Formats: sequence, C-alpha cells, structure tokens
Amino acid sequence: MPASLSDPSPRRLDPAATVTPSARVATVVSMRPTKRRRLPLLVLPAVVLTAVGLGGSVGATPAAADVEDFHYSDLDVGITLGTTDDGRATAEVVEDWTAVFPETDQNRGIVRGLPQSYKGAPLNTSDIEVTDGEGTEVPFEVDDQEGADEQEYTVLTIDDDTFKHGATRYVISYRMENVAFNPDPSTQTEDEFYWDILGGATPQRIDRASGTVTVPSALAPGLDGRSTCFIGAYGDDSRCDVDRSESGGATVFSVAATDLAPDTAWSIVLGFNEGTFTRPHFPEETTLGRFGWIGLLGASALALVVGLFARARWKDEDGRGVVVAQYVPDPEVSPRLAAEIVTVPAQRVLTAEILALAVSGVIRIVQSPTKKKSMHLELLQTHVEGDTEAARSLDRTLGALFPARTPGNVNTMSSSDQKQGTRLSELSETSAATRLGLRAKPADRRPRHVILALAALLAVGGVAALVVAVVLGAVTPTFLLAGVGLAAVLIVLLVLQLPPARLTRAGAEKKEYLEGLEEFIELAEKDRIAYLQSVSGVDRVDVGDDAQMLRVTERLLPWAALFGQEKSWMAELAVRYDSVGQPGWFQGSDGTVNAVLLATMVSRLSSQSSSSLAAASSGSGGGVSGGSGFGGGGFAGGGGGGGFSGGR
Repeated sequence: MPASLSDPSPRRLDPAATVTPSARVATVVSMRPTKRRRLPLLVLPAVVLTAVGLGGSVGATPAAADVEDFHYSDLDVGITLGTTDDGRATAEVVEDWTAVFPETDQNRGIVRGLPQSYKGAPLNTSDIEVTDGEGTEVPFEVDDQEGADEQEYTVLTIDDDTFKHGATRYVISYRMENVAFNPDPSTQTEDEFYWDILGGATPQRIDRASGTVTVPSALAPGLDGRSTCFIGAYGDDSRCDVDRSESGGATVFSVAATDLAPDTAWSIVLGFNEGTFTRPHFPEETTLGRFGWIGLLGASALALVVGLFARARWKDEDGRGVVVAQYVPDPEVSPRLAAEIVTVPAQRVLTAEILALAVSGVIRIVQSPTKKKSMHLELLQTHVEGDTEAARSLDRTLGALFPARTPGNVNTMSSSDQKQGTRLSELSETSAATRLGLRAKPADRRPRHVILALAALLAVGGVAALVVAVVLGAVTPTFLLAGVGLAAVLIVLLVLQLPPARLTRAGAEKKEYLEGLEEFIELAEKDRIAYLQSVSGVDRVDVGDDAQMLRVTERLLPWAALFGQEKSWMAELAVRYDSVGQPGWFQGSDGTVNAVLLATMVSRLSSQSSSSLAAASSGSGGGVSGGSGFGGGGFAGGGGGGGFSGGR
C-alpha cells in the first residue's frame, strides 16, 4: 500500500462528494461568494452529480449521471512559481481544458473545484478568470463548499445556460499562495513543491494531457535537483518521467501522458533547498500555539484560587449545627421560598405548590377520562386562607394558575399557554427571603479599586494577546482555551464586585429545619412511627389513628415532591386512603386511587408543570499534515491543488 501524507492509508477525495452548483449565468465577480454548502457524499463512484437546467435537482438518477458522459481531448496545465513579499510560495496556474460534449442537448458547461487549503495552510485563491482560449470571457459562478472529506473547496460553475456541443475549450486561470514549503520540519529540512495536476476526481477520460512547472530565475538557484511524478489511481505510487529544460533563465519541468482513464490522479514533486520559501504561519507552531496551555493552566489556577477565596468569604452563616427530624412544615416557609434556601430543581417547585394547594382543598387535580396520562386542575376556592408567609406565597401561585379566580374554572396546564408560562416564571421569593432576614449580602470590606484594576489589566492583556495571535495566525484550540480561562478569571473578579445574598443565621436555621423535614420523609415507615411515638406535647400524634396519620402524610406530600421522594410517599399515602377513604383533592378517571395512579399523577403533573414553565420561552484544511513527496511517502493525488472537475 502506498504511504499517505498523514495517514497509514491514503484517503481518496471522492469525486462524487460534490454538490451541483446552480446553472445560472454569472460574470466574474468575487472570490467571496455569499453561498456556502456542504458537498454530500454519494455512493456513485467517480461521478460528479450536477443539476440540469434552472433549479435542477441533484440525485443518483440516470438523467443526472448523463452530464458526465463526455470526455476531454486535451488538458494542458501550466504552473509558474513565485513568492509573496514575505517570501511565501505562490503559483500562477493556467488550465486549458478541451471538453468534447455529445451533439445531444446534455451539457451546459463544466464544474471545477479548487481546494482552499494545503496541509493546513490557506491557499488564498484569487484572480480567477475563465476564457474560451481566444480571449473571450466565459461566464461562471463561484461557491464556497465543504466536501465530505471535510475539505473546503472553491467551486466554479462554468459557462452560461445554453447547451454545448462538440469540442468546447475552457481556459481557467487563478493564483494561489502557500503552495510550497517544508511539509514536516520534524523529519526534514528541505522545502518542496508537491502538486496535483489531477486530483483523482475527474470522471472523464482524457486523450492527451501535459503539465509544466516553471521556476523563474530568481527561484531557480533554490532547486536541489530532486524531481519526480506519480500517476495512476488515487494513492498509486507508480512513478513517471519528469523532463527538465532551461528557458530564458527559468527552469521548466514537464510531464506528459496520453489515454488517461477516468479518475486518474497525477502529481509532480520538486525539491528545493532549505529556506527557499517562507513557511506559512501554522497556529500549532507559534509560541502561543505551543505554550498556550501554560496560560490555560495559570488562568484556571487563578480562577480556582479566587473562587475558593470568594466561597470562603461569602459562605452561609452557621445555624445550630444540628438537624432534627421534623414532621410539621414551617408555616412561614412555602415550597417556593424553600427553593431560595435549599437547592432543588425548578420544575419540582411548581409541582410541590400545586400539591400543596390540592391537599389544602383549594384546588382539585382531575385525571382526564379520555387521556389517562393527562391531568387538569379545577379551582375550588378563590383564595388561600391564612396570614402566614407560606399562605401568601401559595396564593400568588394560585393567582398565576387561575387569574380570574372563579370557582369551577379548569386549568389544563397547556404547554402552549405562553401567558400562563410568563406569569409562573415571574413568581419569585427572592425578595421575601431578604425581607424576612433569611438572606443578606455580606459587608463589603474588599479593596474594590485593587480588584477592578486587576480586572482591567487582565482585560487589556487578553485583548493584546488576541490581536497578536490573529496577526501570527496562532488562534489555536489551546489559545482559545487559555482565553476561556482568562475570561473565567475576569468573570470571577467582576462577580467579586457583586457578592450574592448569603444565608443569615436565621436562614441557616430554616435550612436545617427543611433538612429535618427531608430526613423524616426519607425514614422507613417503622422508623417514622417510632419517631412519632416519641413526640410529646401538643404535637403528639396517635399512630394508631388512621385519620391523624393520613393528615401527617398528606401534609408532607408537597415536601416529598419537592425533595424527590414522591414515589415512596405516594405508596404510603395509598395505604392510608385504603383504610380512611378516597381523597377529595384528587379524582381518578374511574373514581379509585391506588399507589400506581398517585405516582403516575405526580409524574404527569411534574411533566405538565415543566411544560407550562417552558411555554414562557417557546414563542481538511484544519491541521498541519506531515509527509513528503520524496523518500517513499509520495503517491498520485497526495499533493496540493488537484480538486475535482466534471460536467454540468
């Protein structure tokens, strides 16, 4: 198997991996077209599928494949090497194609695809012109397209919309940069020009072909005497002859071939002394590209230190330090206010509130008789009774669910009700937590001017580094990661200027109370009974009284849902209903209640709650590849240029 430039086995540029450019008439306008498409990979080998007619479709059909049924009588490719002002290699390319189209109305012209990069270096294709060989301009369109090989191409759709017959000549000229350099400084020192005259993606036979590379007198001293060429199927390492001649001080290398089969790949390689050409800027080879990870580590370490510092300064105050199991909810804490004290998923809050409204008799949850998995809410009372903070919080939620507050109204919790979603999303107990003294911002004793100065210094330094990186072409993944780390530091420093409201001692004690509720809910049933038996005073519960045990269990249902324990809690609740009677706050489709139905109800209710809340917002050119055309690493189609061509 022939060796690849970057892989153990060569990867063929599938000529079928092209998209049909539009057949509209265009003039030579710009090298930055507005359209950009990905070239689909089709299974037809050696076929460039193109559209037929205005708005023609692309597909693996005989009609689309017919546009490839012609041949080229002649192909002459002339390349003249040069350099940019900073010494990077350039190529002035002239391709002279003579297509022989059938006399039937089949073809409107040809398609030519030019790669946009070579071994990771941009080719910066410019000065594209197409003529008929007699000096008359031929119209064409330019598209930027991505191939299935993940390489970017400049695709030319050549000629107007009329059918062409017989021999038709197209002379395509263009200029490229970064065409020659040392492909792998880690293994060699010499520069080389390794170029594809044909990339192995031309699905027509070519009767006669030639290629010339002209090295002007200014560059000729850099030639090191090495030259070779490869021809055959893509990946073939069969060599061919290269003729060398002198012309007016320039050195000309020539290759020629006849009867080339479809999809022939043909490459020429010339060796140059070290330093003949300036190597393009590869991000991975710059100082920032090599050592950007150091900046990433440094920035991340600094962000970690600052974050730990902020956490130490802004941590919640301590409570009593003891969590005691609780079976009576705090009358001043609603599920929504609890979410400001302990961390719970947002969707659980609304579910817990709906259950709290239901078990208190304010609303009823009804299972749809036709859609068993659908639940709706029915309003029973216009307001939540009580003068506690929890009652007022639940009443605000009731108003968001039933704005009219008319008994008998039904709320289906529709995911398309954006107004309801907005009302629910606007509910917040943040101000209540502050007003009740449960949260407060820490006293500001930080040297604010020092922190702001440090943030400004990092911001200026980051912008300067970005400018330098862009100029040097060093915007690598590691550099970007370093930038992310720097941004993290800046964010942390700015956040230091906006300390969050931390839990006060009173808030910490409320948190411990909530943790006590969760602890009681998590206890096994026998442990809960044992605990209730140990309670004395007015809060004592007769564990032998099913009605009292039901009240305890129902009262904690919203909190079980808030803490994610609703399934086990529902199973116990169902047992209580079997002995006491069916609940008034939930109505099943068949009038009965069991553990499975209750669990399904809460699960569906949670899903519908999430939907209601969501309704408010519904409305190849990358790396540097190694490898050389010499030393056993070359093969046909393994160089730069080449691309693809075909009919349209």
